[in-house]
Amino acid sequence: MTHPGDGDDPRYKNDNNGDAPHDAGGGGPLPASSRAASTARDGDDDDEDGPAIYVACLAAYNAGTLHGRWIQLDAVCAEHDDADDAAEALRAMIASEMLATSPVEGAEEWRIDDDEGFEGLDVNPYETLETVVEMARLIMDHGSLAVAVAKHLDADRHVSMLGEVRTWLEEQYLGAYDSAEDWAAEWLDETGALSEVPESLRRYIDVAAYARDAQLSGDIVVLTPVAGGPRHVFLGR
Repeated sequence: MTHPGDGDDPRYKNDNNGDAPHDAGGGGPLPASSRAASTARDGDDDDEDGPAIYVACLAAYNAGTLHGRWIQLDAVCAEHDDADDAAEALRAMIASEMLATSPVEGAEEWRIDDDEGFEGLDVNPYETLETVVEMARLIMDHGSLAVAVAKHLDADRHVSMLGEVRTWLEEQYLGAYDSAEDWAAEWLDETGALSEVPESLRRYIDVAAYARDAQLSGDIVVLTPVAGGPRHVFLGR
């Protein structure tokens, strides 16, 4: 079984801009209306809330038939701690549950034709399954905050940086606050930075300016994934 582009950096290998599968003879993209119909999920699908991908059979497409299957990633990721093991399990599912039922005998090639539940994190049609697993786990563990960090680090376009996204989320995260000033007040108190300043003078400390300077200097990064929601503060460096 083969996956076009599998093993390469798919961000720079996809010549058709992710519109639809192409055959070697330069076949055109799948019309948007047909693609939407082919990837529509059944209402009785189990557990549709988590990350999922729709894998499409390229041999069937080239033969003029739409054939594919939605695969929910939650259970696969939960069952396999190792990303490589989870990816192999996904390959086995694609082979046995989608390619084996293709109207084209001996079908091997496939691509990711749609996705859901990735909170806006872009899944490239020719993404490696190892990367898809890591993206799904980031969303399952951290939701929209993972997407905000990925976009801040430009990791939504450079998938090799997904490990850095997890480092930010698990090692550099300082907490959620109503404002950066609230973070600064707590930080100054917990670190003892104002311990030698008399209580009567502490009200004259410009905590807002401290928070502003910390952001300008890059010491902290403040992200707000949801408009009007809490400010999530990270160590910047």
